[in-house]
Amino acid sequence: ALPIFARTAAFTDERAVKVDQAQYASGDGPCLRAAATGETVRLSLATASELWPGFVAHARQFGVGSYLAAPLRVNDHLSGAINLFGFDTHGFQEADSKLLELYTTIVAFGLRTMRRYRETLALAQNLDVAMRSRAVIEQAKGILMATHKISDTEAIDRLIAHSQQANTKLRQVAVDFVREASTPQADLTEA
Repeated sequence: ALPIFARTAAFTDERAVKVDQAQYASGDGPCLRAAATGETVRLSLATASELWPGFVAHARQFGVGSYLAAPLRVNDHLSGAINLFGFDTHGFQEADSKLLELYTTIVAFGLRTMRRYRETLALAQNLDVAMRSRAVIEQAKGILMATHKISDTEAIDRLIAHSQQANTKLRQVAVDFVREASTPQADLTEA
């Protein structure tokens, strides 16, 4: 299947964006085919006119004579292609295809690594927030348990009830309670 959303993420020549737009408008072309099939597309525009006449006519307006697109797969949901175009009609050589495939392998690895890093960083940040939230909630429970000689269940129930009455997140209720409890002359019976 062809990509659902296609865009040119980076380019070295403005003409590349305009050539890509012709593929996006028609829904097919060498770049989209490489992204969809996972196979490298190497051709001269003369040989591509039967497959993609609209794309070829548009590409010729910008002087493109040959095209090389190698698939770039980051994961099952994110794929694309790295595209090269030439102004000669002789097309790219097999060695050019192999070099571009090697390059896209390295780029895909880097993108996957960066994506995993960002996902792991977000998870770590969320866990850090959760742990800090849990710590302050446990502190508030402990203060309530010691002050009122109640069970941990009763203490959390009081915190939850106060959270609901005040329409405030439980973590914030706990933070406020611990702050008040640790301030000299605090009245610990409020919660």
